[in-house]
Amino acid sequence: MVQNKHISRLIRYVMFDSGGAGGNGGRDSVFGCIAKVLKRLRSVSLVSVVILLIKLRKTPYNYRSHVLKVWLRNAGSIGLLSSVSPIVNKILSFEINGVSVGDDKFKRFVSWNAAVCSFLLVVTKVPNWITSYVAIESISDSIYNLPRVHSFIENCDEKLLNSMRQVFFCFLIPILDSKVSKDNRGSQFLFGKRTLIKDFLIFLAIWDFLSLFNMIKSFFIKSKDSNTVPDVNSKNNKNIHNDEKPLISSNLKPLFDKLNEIQELTNSNNFSLFEKFMNSYIIKNILPSMKWAVWRQLVLYLFVKNNKLNKKNAFAGCTNLMKSIILVFGFLIVDGNANLNVRPGVLRFFIRSILTNKLNKIELEFDNFHNFVFLLSSQLAFYNYNNSDSSSSSSSNSNKV
Repeated sequence: MVQNKHISRLIRYVMFDSGGAGGNGGRDSVFGCIAKVLKRLRSVSLVSVVILLIKLRKTPYNYRSHVLKVWLRNAGSIGLLSSVSPIVNKILSFEINGVSVGDDKFKRFVSWNAAVCSFLLVVTKVPNWITSYVAIESISDSIYNLPRVHSFIENCDEKLLNSMRQVFFCFLIPILDSKVSKDNRGSQFLFGKRTLIKDFLIFLAIWDFLSLFNMIKSFFIKSKDSNTVPDVNSKNNKNIHNDEKPLISSNLKPLFDKLNEIQELTNSNNFSLFEKFMNSYIIKNILPSMKWAVWRQLVLYLFVKNNKLNKKNAFAGCTNLMKSIILVFGFLIVDGNANLNVRPGVLRFFIRSILTNKLNKIELEFDNFHNFVFLLSSQLAFYNYNNSDSSSSSSSNSNKV
């Protein structure tokens, strides 16, 4: 089972879970539970005071009382979210005449809802982008964890999945154009008036940054793996050593190792600085960046209003469905091999933008509607969290057996 790591960490923080869904909020003593709660409240208070001092420096004197009231409510809501769960769990752990109130799942469900509801009652306003983030990520995790969907994605070819994401992205763009405000970052990135060269430089900078980040990340992972010493007495290593058979004499092995080192040094020296530069990610990212820039210009050509090209082109009167089909053909022409990767996170980002804009409009008529959406989303996120941890614990137990 898969869940968004940021949401999973937040739930683990709220539930005082050190290692999984089992939790330890009800297993600690009363004094231990109180000590943990006080320690967490102290940390929350220190961070909140620092934020308040920064805000007061930038706020005029006449509005400082209002800022102080808002700060008290928000700091209190975060304090409740951080401390209510273990207290409720400890209260429900008491036995009446030797009979427990409920099982562990019931206690965790009640303690989680107590923390979330107390947070919503005290906080001034939950930002709509947070509500949309929790909602879309939780729905996405639930869909991915369906057995048929999960097996289809795992067994499907990556290029076919990328082509499906490209088609979905093309049909999502007209909705973004009509539903999302132009101040949104995603809307500005897609529909902003930029030249082809500027688009190319932006995409190239993005891909180079991602390549550099992945390279640094893989370097640290490799260094961490090299520092770990394998267990010689483990069952897998015993099987490996038993299966290995010497192909050469033990006396000749140092000589062959030395020859291999000399060959590797020779091959590395043969590569000139120019060849190394041509094989670097800076050069390899040029062609995908140019393809994305050309495709983005097609989006600009189809959707941007008050554009000189848009007034004269043949697609000005097309419907949104026709424009989406044209964008799909644009992907086929520019990138016939489906190498332009549309990440699932990018699709979720634009869907969150649509939901955020919708919540901004709905809250003008219904004040507490976004709180209701946040409450439902938190329930789905908690359900995914329990399922992911229970599946991981069951798999670890099967491995032990």
